[in-house]
Amino acid sequence: MMFAEARKRLQEQRNAACLEAYRKEVKDNRPTTAQGYYLKGLVLEYDVEREGTSLVEAVECYRMASHMIHNTDEYLFLSIARALLKQGPECRPASLTYIRQASATRHTPEVDLAFARYFEIGGDFGQARKHCIKAAIKGRVAGFFELASLLRQENRKLQAFAVDVVRLLAGPFLALVLGAKSRKSFDGY
Repeated sequence: MMFAEARKRLQEQRNAACLEAYRKEVKDNRPTTAQGYYLKGLVLEYDVEREGTSLVEAVECYRMASHMIHNTDEYLFLSIARALLKQGPECRPASLTYIRQASATRHTPEVDLAFARYFEIGGDFGQARKHCIKAAIKGRVAGFFELASLLRQENRKLQAFAVDVVRLLAGPFLALVLGAKSRKSFDGY
């Protein structure tokens, strides 16, 4: 996938200095590639140092990258949805549109995690749990974490503890079988 390298570079060095260097690199050389717009969107979305991070600009960068590759990458749709969800309740309907588009492009476990987050924010914990379970069954450790978190929010602590035990037992096996895929999530890059 063409964005794997950019994602990997950002994951390896998540500190603010790295994000500042990427912002300068992209700002001084206007992006001309989809990967450049994607990288700029990540920097805008995850720049915690700057007050009032521009999620609107991040969404526009992700959209530009998506258009440049003819809307064929589900991760770009998920990035748009994630940034829209961070903007607040008024952007929730638009985020659902992009989550559905990601699902239509390629339904990965990360799409299930996106649906789970969408429903969790909306207060529909039943639907959120359903999608967390789907992601967990498909080998995403984040599905277990999200499910346990939802159960704790519903004050179902014994069930949350059981999910944590299953995650601790299954986690090493998933990491061995799936490798880095087991750590993928909706919130990360």
